[in-house]
Amino acid sequence: MNFAYCIDDAFNTQCAVSIHSLLKNTDKNISIHILHSDPETFTKYIKIIESKTDFRNINLYKVDTEDFIFPNLTNSHVSNATYFRLYLEKYLKKKDVIVYLDADTIIMRNPLQLLEREINTMRKNNFYLGATKET
Repeated sequence: MNFAYCIDDAFNTQCAVSIHSLLKNTDKNISIHILHSDPETFTKYIKIIESKTDFRNINLYKVDTEDFIFPNLTNSHVSNATYFRLYLEKYLKKKDVIVYLDADTIIMRNPLQLLEREINTMRKNNFYLGATKET
């Protein structure tokens, strides 16, 4: 299963904590993909995650947004990275299923069985996109 985060350097620490909680609570092989405005700033966090786990499947992607103007960024709690999730298909187009997580998500127990069940239900009903606010 593929998990995706969309961040800038302001959320490096939160994302690293989220990834660590995800890895500690999953029991199957997963892949983690991070769309980032400056991936170099996250490499030290990858090294820390790898030193604490045996996980080695984190993929970083630099999102180039120079040609785009995103609305509502001035005096706001959002940044360009808020809009990166719109690019998931561009960067992860060969992935069958992508589960997007906000960088401040903490995983308390294994989510894979629940996610697999929901994905199977979505497939049976020909749904291609699912979302939830909080559970």
